[in-house]
Amino acid sequence: MYSAMPTLLLSSALAAAAASATATVSTAAPDPFADPSQTYNFLALADWGEDNAGQYATAKGLGDMAVELNATQVFVLGDNFYSSGIHTPADGPDGMYRFKKTFEDVYTAPSLQNIPFHVIAGNHDHYGNASAQIAYTANAQNKGGRWNFPNWYHNVSHTFEVQGKQVELEVLLFDSVVMVGNSDLYNEDGTVTELKLNDPRLKPVDPALAQEQLEWLTARMKASTADYLWVGGHYPVWAIGQDPPTGVRNILRGLLNTYEAQYFNGHEHDFEHIVEEGSKVNYISTGAGMFCCYADKNLGTVPENSIKFASSGKGGALWWGNVTIPDFEILSGFTSYRIGPDSMKVYYHAHNGTVLYTTPVILPRTKTPQPPVKPPQPMCSDATCPHKERPTGSYP
Repeated sequence: MYSAMPTLLLSSALAAAAASATATVSTAAPDPFADPSQTYNFLALADWGEDNAGQYATAKGLGDMAVELNATQVFVLGDNFYSSGIHTPADGPDGMYRFKKTFEDVYTAPSLQNIPFHVIAGNHDHYGNASAQIAYTANAQNKGGRWNFPNWYHNVSHTFEVQGKQVELEVLLFDSVVMVGNSDLYNEDGTVTELKLNDPRLKPVDPALAQEQLEWLTARMKASTADYLWVGGHYPVWAIGQDPPTGVRNILRGLLNTYEAQYFNGHEHDFEHIVEEGSKVNYISTGAGMFCCYADKNLGTVPENSIKFASSGKGGALWWGNVTIPDFEILSGFTSYRIGPDSMKVYYHAHNGTVLYTTPVILPRTKTPQPPVKPPQPMCSDATCPHKERPTGSYP
């Protein structure tokens, strides 16, 4: 009579535990970013103006994602016209042709017609008449004024409401080439020599303009009241891609850390998410606008434990981070940014819009100057920052 009681009690306990576990799972908080209608969303790309299959593919993916997210704007982070920029004034033959062929006739999705493209120049733009890209902002061909490039450096600020909470975003866009000089020397025979950081030829062409821009950037960062402060340049601060470091790290790293600003860039034709240990700054490389991906020739120039995600090699041959490697070739891509009431995330997209990786949540700034981070060391190696290879035969 009594021998069955322990079994009965055990069964009851197991049933209760199972019910409790089920209840715990079912009451888990939903992902606040799952519904893009409940977040403030925008897009970014760089290194895009090649008139090739990768650019056209990303333009379609960008348009599709702009619909899904109801995107408010696109940030364009340089190398807008390969391979050597615009060669006449904005209203000259080359200018009118290239703006129409490479921009107006490519980003044709209805979802991209009535939102601004906030633009800065890259090193390839400076091979030609980069000022023509600024002038195009006021050109009659720029319908609706969606090409927004009013100056070498400019800011974009928005205050909006998300789920009943008021949030402020500020994006400071600056010209990397004005800041440190052109990292590529364009030779008379059409070849390009990449200048390393210690090359004396890597220096600003206009030191006065470089100083003016830096003073503006520093003052804006110091005075910003934004909950999320982003700085956008063409050159990266940290990157593993094949282009050598350019010097913006020496100027920007301390400022970004002090004012808790996030940074996004192009130049490296790949996807990268880097966060230094002890720092709140997220470094977002989104330079795959027409091609993926550069080789990881500068892996040894970024700190150990800093690579949260990266894709390298043609088509995305090598991968860093805890990601599922897609079963198709990555032609190109872009990033999207979603701001909720209490945090934001960055999403990395392949050319067709597929999400390759999502950052952990990025919290609002404390708006209190932060102490300096320690000098980064040691740097990565293949052994300490290992990658995964795309499985053989994973795509045709």
